[in-house]
Amino acid sequence: MKNPMLGAQTESIQVELMQALYRTGRLAHKLPFMPLSRGEFFILCLLASMSREQEVVYVSHLAQRMEVSQPAISRLLRGLEQKGYISRETGKKDRRNTMVQMTKAGYETLSQAKTSLFRFGDDLVVALTADKMNQLVALLNELNCLMEERVGDGV
Repeated sequence: MKNPMLGAQTESIQVELMQALYRTGRLAHKLPFMPLSRGEFFILCLLASMSREQEVVYVSHLAQRMEVSQPAISRLLRGLEQKGYISRETGKKDRRNTMVQMTKAGYETLSQAKTSLFRFGDDLVVALTADKMNQLVALLNELNCLMEERVGDGV
């Protein structure tokens, strides 16, 4: 529903914002995470981080931190396990708990993907300047917070 308090200029800015966000989302799928998919990259990053913080990482903890269902995370983990990037072990006391661990190949692949992604990011920082990049990140974080407040925890 259109708000009568907003003028045509505001409406135009809103349309441009949605188009820019859509385009950014489309381009994000093309980022150089090779040989990982975007989802695999983020799971391995999170798993590496959580492994530094705690001795044992469970599938349920990964799902909570990524804000996805356990079946969804299990599908991604299955693919990572088949590629040899992680190993999973069912809990001995409680078979519902599955522990996840990165393998040496997982760490190496994540390192390669980060190198590729950071090289790409360096090119963007040079093109935009570090100050503009910092402003952009701050504005995107602010926008995300506003959107999360309005959408709720379902994101």
